[in-house]
Amino acid sequence: MVRNPLYLFSFIGAVGIGIVSKNIFVLTIMVIMFLVYYTVVIKAEEAHLYNVHGKDFENYLKKTPRIIPKFSLYHEPIEYMVNARKVRISFFSVVWFPIIFMVLLIIEHLHDTKVLPILFTIP
Repeated sequence: MVRNPLYLFSFIGAVGIGIVSKNIFVLTIMVIMFLVYYTVVIKAEEAHLYNVHGKDFENYLKKTPRIIPKFSLYHEPIEYMVNARKVRISFFSVVWFPIIFMVLLIIEHLHDTKVLPILFTIP
């Protein structure tokens, strides 16, 4: 469906964190940082995979979109084989999203209760 599902959902998460911040500046910075960083990462990964897999990877590039899913490519297997170690590694690579969300909620609560002063605001 998509070549980079982890990066797609990381982008959605980054946008979500920016929205939760209720600050257009934070949202803009999150999007820009994501686009700058992951564009470089994806291109480097694709170059490496092309060098390793050659024509097979070139064919994969032609049919599978980079970021925006093509839902017609989705096929559900009858059962899944799961590598618990890889699941755990993937979990810890994305756990920072809810952590940042909780930190933003705590900061907002501390501002609302006047425990933590608001030093500045950005419109």
